[in-house]
Amino acid sequence: MAVSRSNNFDFLRLLFASLVIVSHSYPLSGIKSQEILRKLTNGQADFGGLAVNCFFIISGYLIYQSLNRSKTYKNFIWKRILRLYPGLIVMVVVTLIIVPFIYTGNEPLLKNTSYFTYLPRTLSLYNTQHTISGVFQNLPYDGIINGSLWTICYEFTMYLITSLLFFISRRYHLILIVLMVTISYILYIFFPEFLNNRLFSKIYLFSPNFYRLTCFFFAGAAMTFINFDKISKKYLIVFLAFIILILAVYLKIFSSLMYFILPVLVIFFGVISTPYISSIGEKIGDNSYGIYIYGWFVQQLLLSLFNLNTYELMVGSLLVAYIVGLMSWHFVEKKALAYKNIIS
Repeated sequence: MAVSRSNNFDFLRLLFASLVIVSHSYPLSGIKSQEILRKLTNGQADFGGLAVNCFFIISGYLIYQSLNRSKTYKNFIWKRILRLYPGLIVMVVVTLIIVPFIYTGNEPLLKNTSYFTYLPRTLSLYNTQHTISGVFQNLPYDGIINGSLWTICYEFTMYLITSLLFFISRRYHLILIVLMVTISYILYIFFPEFLNNRLFSKIYLFSPNFYRLTCFFFAGAAMTFINFDKISKKYLIVFLAFIILILAVYLKIFSSLMYFILPVLVIFFGVISTPYISSIGEKIGDNSYGIYIYGWFVQQLLLSLFNLNTYELMVGSLLVAYIVGLMSWHFVEKKALAYKNIIS
């Protein structure tokens, strides 16, 4: 089923990007255990992890449809590169421009090897460099330039796995997708370290993260086979899924049930066109990616410059990240996507 242009997905991505910043405000200011959702669920979940899982659900749903719309394999890969790289490249360059103004290292910056390796290693996706010596020192997350970027290599890996379906008849896609979800779920729950040292660590992935995110991504892809036009009571399904999610937290089985409930909750609410919020993408653009990739750096920058408490950091970084995210979308990402069909 093709996704309608009028839906709630832009709102959801904006919400989840915001929740990542809200969640990171606690550990970055030194009070990780006080994260609001962590406290409410007795450690079963936090807003950051929940948001990332939901991002992958939405990504699986939309990326699989993009595969089906792509005329060639190269066109699909090109569109995925255009969606990730332009914004990421500019963000890394902006980071390196700012670093000299906040650098506190003992050696001259131009002799600091980590400054020059940051760009190529970050853009490699699979060997991301998290620190530049002499930057953001003496903070709770000492030296971590951008802790949010760890998910991008997993996202791109999902693109590569999905692209293989291009060479397989569509009548087998649902079977293969359900198989991916099932195997990933079993491995994450029962054998999370399977192949970690033999395979995943060699390509800079961590097997528990891979199995978890694969499960959510392809659960989202599986939802594309539902004909939502024939389902009239979507809000009721969203409500029931939310109630089951609350009960799962209360019964302390959230970590097992979230793989089945979250995709239903997120995608059913996503395909709905809710007044006001469904038009947010048309009004301000899709700035969620920019908010996500700049968020951590903005928070560390604010902490290094000002003596902020958790809630001051939360409000200030949300405001700055929203502005930067809007600029990233309108001046970089949107312009790059105009070239998505030059390789067809």
